[in-house]
Amino acid sequence: MIFTGSFLFWLEHKYFLGRVQFLIKMSFIIALIINGLIIGKIQKVAITHTWKNLNPKQRLPLIISGTVSTLCSLGAFTCAFFINEF
Repeated sequence: MIFTGSFLFWLEHKYFLGRVQFLIKMSFIIALIINGLIIGKIQKVAITHTWKNLNPKQRLPLIISGTVSTLCSLGAFTCAFFINEF
């Protein structure tokens, strides 16, 4: 997927780099990649404990990570529709 996306981007890179919508979408994608790395570090807590057994300090990173994933996924998806519009 990364290879094909890079190939398709390269074919029209001048167009995409001139679009603010594309740059915003890529910012969302970068945030998702960073969040994915963070999820890798905090997943042990989510796998080994039930939600009700976690204290607020343990719950907060899970809530933030889930929120970032949801908002960035929706943001990237939405930006993709508007790349050609404006």
